[in-house]
Amino acid sequence: MAEPARNFEQPHDRNSRLFALGLDEALIEKVALYGLMARQRCSPLSPPAFPGTTQWAETIVGARLVLVPKNWTPDDSHNFSRIVSPDGRIAIIVATGDEHTGIATAEPRTKHPKGSETAAAVEINEQLSLPGLAVAGTAERVPGSQCETWVFLLSTNDFEMRYELSRPKTQDSEGRVIAWSDRIIFPPIDIDSLPARSDDDGDDDDLGGIDVPVERI
Repeated sequence: MAEPARNFEQPHDRNSRLFALGLDEALIEKVALYGLMARQRCSPLSPPAFPGTTQWAETIVGARLVLVPKNWTPDDSHNFSRIVSPDGRIAIIVATGDEHTGIATAEPRTKHPKGSETAAAVEINEQLSLPGLAVAGTAERVPGSQCETWVFLLSTNDFEMRYELSRPKTQDSEGRVIAWSDRIIFPPIDIDSLPARSDDDGDDDDLGGIDVPVERI
């Protein structure tokens, strides 16, 4: 039986684990809200898949907006969108999760099968978990090539958004990530607490008072 994930759910545990990754909870929440607000601005007349695709893409944008000023590097090599930490040790990608996302008592999966680049990243994660490799010197790494990959996993319904930042370790035969070594689980965001979408609002950068730096990359 596979070893269960280490869950970091309580505030102190979350912040300690995030600190080790060079991140903090306020930053992660800001990224989550950036993508969610973009989803909320989609028209009810949009095609069914468009809000979810928009949220996924704009969550990547939000992560880059807040992390590039901290010397993280956007990387779209092989059409695999991620952002890599300044020391090349950590990479973050965004994926949609299933209904168990953000729930500590259940093991989530990615909602859709992932491609060969995700499979390679999961394999590298497992290699770095082996004794003697997990603390390999970052000076010998090409940034982003031999780094830990973490998934910013999102699940949104009509009532709330649940999200977590988790380190994948296993995929099924169809390519879905089904197991994780570490899961940093955040409190859900109540959809009703968000500013109402306005059809007359033409400012795509308006986040209802959420302070997100907007810079050209």
